[in-house]
Amino acid sequence: VIRKVGIDKLITVCETEQDAHKAIIKHLNQTELAGNAPVDHEKVMVSFPDETRNKMLGHKRGTLVGTMSNVDGGKAQFVWNGQKHGFSFDQAKTLFFKDGEVCMKFQVKMLKKSFFDLKGKVTQCDAADEGGVRVTVQFTGIEASDRDALSQFAEDMAFLKRQLPK
Repeated sequence: VIRKVGIDKLITVCETEQDAHKAIIKHLNQTELAGNAPVDHEKVMVSFPDETRNKMLGHKRGTLVGTMSNVDGGKAQFVWNGQKHGFSFDQAKTLFFKDGEVCMKFQVKMLKKSFFDLKGKVTQCDAADEGGVRVTVQFTGIEASDRDALSQFAEDMAFLKRQLPK
């Protein structure tokens, strides 16, 4: 049934419970466990509704690609490495200024096949490793069903972390 439904393509299937514990621990050790709900290596596409920031990017409809760190029903946090694209930390902070509107498109395959396409406002922008910025966005345009699904996902991930052996 798992193979017919395709679940084996989304998660690692293990022969024993002990192998499953090892696989989970190995996976979690490879990621940074910050915040309430890590989304491992998920990409987020970020765009800006205003022309000023799009001009800063050098093209009319700029889309940046970041790495999702955390998400729940109310907010998302991602890292964008502006230095790789010639942006200093100060320039990146100008793109992601407090209360600046952003549009985010990302996928959490465990929740739905299509993308979450959400709008929000930047609440925080801090320095991250290797010239990047860690941006926190509070959702302003989110359907109740999406909010509920992302909230449940965050709760499930927090529960899983508590259940894993040290």
